[in-house]
Amino acid sequence: MELSRGVAILFIACQLVAQQFDPLDLTRPKSFEARRSSSTNPDLKSNDDSKRPIPGETIVLADLQGPGAVTHIWITSSNTEYSWPRLFRLRVFYDGSATASVDAPVGDFFASGHGLERDVNSQMVRVSSSGRSRNSYWPMPFRKSCRITVTNEGTRRPNSFYYQVDWKKLPSLPADTLYFHALYRQANPAQAGSLYDLLEVRGRGHYIGTVFSVIQTQPGWFGEGDESFFIDGAAEPTLHGTGTEDYFGDAYALHVSQGLYAGTTIADGTGTGARMTAYRWHVLDPIPFQRSLRFGFEHAGFVLNSDGSVKASFDERPDFFSSVAFWYQLGVAAGLPVPPYGARRLPHGNAVQIAAEPFRAQGVGSVREFPFDIPRDDRYELLLQFSRGPAFGQYEVELDGQMLSAMGARDDEPTKAAHVRIDGYSAEPLPSREQVLTWAQLSRGVHKLVFRCVGKAAAAERFDLGLEGLVLARVGGVSAEPAEAVKLRSSRALMELQSGLTNSDAEVRAAAAWSLGQMGTGAADASADLVRALSDSDAIVRGLSAVALREAGPAAGSAIPALIAGLKDDDSSVRMICAEALGRMRAAAAVPALIAVSQKPDEHLHVLRNVVAAFGEIGPPAASAIPALETLKSNPRLRYPATAAQEKISKRP
Repeated sequence: MELSRGVAILFIACQLVAQQFDPLDLTRPKSFEARRSSSTNPDLKSNDDSKRPIPGETIVLADLQGPGAVTHIWITSSNTEYSWPRLFRLRVFYDGSATASVDAPVGDFFASGHGLERDVNSQMVRVSSSGRSRNSYWPMPFRKSCRITVTNEGTRRPNSFYYQVDWKKLPSLPADTLYFHALYRQANPAQAGSLYDLLEVRGRGHYIGTVFSVIQTQPGWFGEGDESFFIDGAAEPTLHGTGTEDYFGDAYALHVSQGLYAGTTIADGTGTGARMTAYRWHVLDPIPFQRSLRFGFEHAGFVLNSDGSVKASFDERPDFFSSVAFWYQLGVAAGLPVPPYGARRLPHGNAVQIAAEPFRAQGVGSVREFPFDIPRDDRYELLLQFSRGPAFGQYEVELDGQMLSAMGARDDEPTKAAHVRIDGYSAEPLPSREQVLTWAQLSRGVHKLVFRCVGKAAAAERFDLGLEGLVLARVGGVSAEPAEAVKLRSSRALMELQSGLTNSDAEVRAAAAWSLGQMGTGAADASADLVRALSDSDAIVRGLSAVALREAGPAAGSAIPALIAGLKDDDSSVRMICAEALGRMRAAAAVPALIAVSQKPDEHLHVLRNVVAAFGEIGPPAASAIPALETLKSNPRLRYPATAAQEKISKRP
């Protein structure tokens, strides 16, 4: 009896999977054209296939003409900025709409919250290489056009940003084809007395996925809150769950796991500061709606007394929530809220990244002291950044002479250590890892962390500590975003943007410069204002002003002298874009200044690449740069672009 029941269940499961993929479909002729948009270098001899968006810059991953459907997006980046996957913003625009149908941080879209890089192994999203290689398989159909962008809303330029967008060019789409949507939201903390709403949308469609992230602001357990789906205006939940972990297919808390349709990518524990992220794909059980959908979670759970005893098993908690909701609907959804900008998507919005040096240990008992300064009395989160590899050992941590306690039971620490334990061992070198050390009330002045070696993994070669940095943030210190900046980012009123460039708030000035950069050649009429902004006190404003002039192209030729001056800017990102803009304008007058930059012995490689490209864009008028290009070819990372530039210069006009 049990055997036949199991066979029946297996048969049903196979039928459900078959609905998603029919192997015989591979034997049938295809009527679409396979296409790809990628970051590949036009010079096929070059291996420099990445982009390097400066702070505030938007790069276009794909600008596609339909009808068609995106079938796969792949992204990877090398970046040293804390929480960069939360700072980089992915947007998708369909059919020329100014409203993004996908608007979410890169990390959260790929099912890893909090700006952390973690592996994901599911049907619709796969992330590998210790969280660095991101793949999305959500189908994204469109009739007229599809524009996919990524904006660097951080404060550092990545070393590299690679991408591939695979899509099908189709003869047509059925009239009832639904469009893919994804929206990021957050509440730090969730508002007492009401649900945390992941999505509230009008139209016809079906809900198909959730990425949900939580930071516990107090010990206990956040996840007793039920999920509720209100379909087509229902006053009471049409679908009502039994608890947060239950919705994500887990039980008795969330545990790191991977599944085709549900899993948990992050589960730190149950203490203050613990981070969690879970995903749930409704691929086999979509939730249809005809007119509207509202989806939210209660935010209640176990609350503890100061001695650790249970005060309540189901009570309001002020935890930090963030999420991405995924759904399909007819047409482009309207009236969606705009996600917060940049650092305001981080837990506290005021993080300071303090660099540190690795520690060469002699063995058990070796001590590394790390003093740091606190600017004012307040409660702070301390988060450690450390690298992993075969030479790294295990450490416990003290703060001002007191051992730091672990956040609670952890899925990746079977021993359930009572104290914070840093284990840097890995069989191969891996990128930076983050670990919350504590949330603590600290007074103004100098404090000290002490890292004490307590051992190493059996296979570890040494006892070293791959210390990279400390991230310090005031708890709950997110400030309000200037309303002017939100308005300017979506504005197309030239006079308003020109005025915004002189605003007293640097964020508003940056928003104005960014918006002008989205206008393309239309920003040429603001050239004089952008030239003045090239001398702004804020490097991000200067860089975005150079981007706007670059996008304006030759129509902004009056800015050439200012862009030449910008080649001496203190910020390498600004120098990069000024060189690129001069190349785009084919500014022959800039050749001597570009040659001077190419001969600077300490110039950044990214700047030199753009200078070399500028010589090639200028063409024959840059003939005097040939000797400089010959010298640059001695650098293996510049050899191919310098050769390509020489070939362009040598061509007759």
